[in-house]
Amino acid sequence: MRLPAGLSARVMTVAVAVAAAVGVTVPPSAAAEPASPGGRYCASLVGRAPEGPGAVSPVIDRECSDTSRADARARLRGARVETQARALLVTWYTAIDYGGFSEDIYGDSGPCDRRGYRLDIWQTYWRNNLSSVIGTVQCNRSLFSNNVSADTFWLPVPYLGKYNDNVHQMHVYYYS
Repeated sequence: MRLPAGLSARVMTVAVAVAAAVGVTVPPSAAAEPASPGGRYCASLVGRAPEGPGAVSPVIDRECSDTSRADARARLRGARVETQARALLVTWYTAIDYGGFSEDIYGDSGPCDRRGYRLDIWQTYWRNNLSSVIGTVQCNRSLFSNNVSADTFWLPVPYLGKYNDNVHQMHVYYYS
């Protein structure tokens, strides 16, 4: 049923007033979250996390492309610089079984070791959209966490279960 323009505006005003009165708000992080990853294929370059509790790997650069994963990677800052030190850590996917949009995460300090990389996903598109993850031979294990729990998985993970579309941090590392 369609309401007359004047009536629908009044209904919306009342709805907003009621929501404000009962304390319904949008958290700042949700308001800042991008609606899409920026392209079908993205690539990020991260550094090692500094020592200390809660420290995360800094994002050095992030680029996206609708053309290909290779195009997104080529756009990363310093693509002309020697790429030997850069290592693919993981690839994130928006759908189960490695489908949908994707983002390749590269480590600026080489591949994973036992220390690994700690990726902060909280204020990114991926927080509510990460469904499956592929690791590499040297990044074969990951601790996924949100504000309720944390669990460790062997990579790859075709479906994140209770972490599907609900990941805040990911600590990817090598485990033998």
